[in-house]
Amino acid sequence: MISMYDQNFKTIFRSEAAFELTGRIPDEVENDTSILQYLHPDDFIRLQPTLEKLLSSKGIKIHETFRWRHKDGTYRWLEGNITNLLHDENIKAIVTNMRDITDDMKLREGQSLLASIVNSTDDAVISTRLDGKITSWNKSAEKLLGFKEEEVMGDDFKLFIPTDIYLSESILIDKARKGAYFNQIQSKRVKKNGEIIDVSLTMSPIRNENNEVIGVSKIIRDVTHFNKTKRERELLIKELSSNNKELKQFSYITSHNLRGPLTNLMGIIKLLNIDTINDVKTKTLVEAFISSTNSLNETLDDLIKILIVKENNNHELASLNFEEHLLKVINSISNTIEISQTDIDYDFKAANTVSFNSAYLESIFLNLITNAIKYSRPHVKPQISISSSIENNCVHLSFTDNGLGMDWNKVKDKIFGLYQKFHRHPDSKGIGLYLVHSQITALGGSIEVKTEPNKGTTFIISFAPELINPHSTDFII
Repeated sequence: MISMYDQNFKTIFRSEAAFELTGRIPDEVENDTSILQYLHPDDFIRLQPTLEKLLSSKGIKIHETFRWRHKDGTYRWLEGNITNLLHDENIKAIVTNMRDITDDMKLREGQSLLASIVNSTDDAVISTRLDGKITSWNKSAEKLLGFKEEEVMGDDFKLFIPTDIYLSESILIDKARKGAYFNQIQSKRVKKNGEIIDVSLTMSPIRNENNEVIGVSKIIRDVTHFNKTKRERELLIKELSSNNKELKQFSYITSHNLRGPLTNLMGIIKLLNIDTINDVKTKTLVEAFISSTNSLNETLDDLIKILIVKENNNHELASLNFEEHLLKVINSISNTIEISQTDIDYDFKAANTVSFNSAYLESIFLNLITNAIKYSRPHVKPQISISSSIENNCVHLSFTDNGLGMDWNKVKDKIFGLYQKFHRHPDSKGIGLYLVHSQITALGGSIEVKTEPNKGTTFIISFAPELINPHSTDFII
């Protein structure tokens, strides 16, 4: 587009193309005092020295790029020549010959942004022609493979592929040339120093404006350390699995081999009548023998219980009535409850049934009740409250006592650990809560604890959602 202006940049002439570009009709332009008002403010400041030089130099021609405000308020990029012909008697004007490069500038900005992204990524980004010759090589490619851009431009990319995998990868490259896309393929590359590294390779075709494939883009990530760590982890898992299997086998053998002799010892101590032993020293030794044998028997029983829970993957489930199984447990320890004067209140109206393992549910009730009695506060009557609820399609069982409680900050990381003891009690073995947790989690549930010293403890058991009895009439799913 061609335009002519006087020394104040007031329009003298403007071509039809110039009117179309600016969106203004001749009558609007005629009243303009200066076309400089349409320059972008940043460009107006930048061009001040250039315009002063233009006005002071006869016949000078300058080439400039700037933004020009359209009538609709948007800015268009213009590029072209500005010539001072004010001294020419036939023209007496500043003549501009400009073209609209807005689309080109947007493209350049996009390319610049893309180049910035490519150069800032940690992944090597490399492009090749269809014949495999390298056409681009970013900074990360230089860092990964050790070659500078000027060293590899125009080289065949196969130089960086180990010979033993070149054939298989060339098949993928041929497919990419035909338009196929491959994401994060495991491969290898040869560095400048000869080192072969593991890489994750993504390949995609490069297309021109006619959608024709003209090259292949490759994004390469070094996964050598990742693969090494993965292999080490797999070896560790394998070793741990083997050790765990051996430990289980050892536990089975130990429990089996101990059971026979221990049964004989238990039979012997039942036949012993220490009242007939007159020698004090002998009587003391026999009493210690009886105590140690009973303790060993209890430990072996506990070990077998744990092995059963940990090894059993086929848990028999049934629709269990909370009240029925609770009362069964209460009756089995009625003497302990009566002696301790324990009050047990329960409310299962919200959910009276759950699909669970019968032996596990009774074991949970038994361990929580006996623990509440065992760790009750001195001179304080034990009180236990048990209730059920349903939330988010999940049955919850709340078990609260008024016992000694615990300091949560001290016990939170080990409360369900094996042989963990938090109170001094002669019958404390540190296995009850371990079993409760194992039995709940074995069937996909969870257990939470709220506790405070000298105020008591609340256990909240959440049964797995799928373990809700769908035939119960007490709630609707």
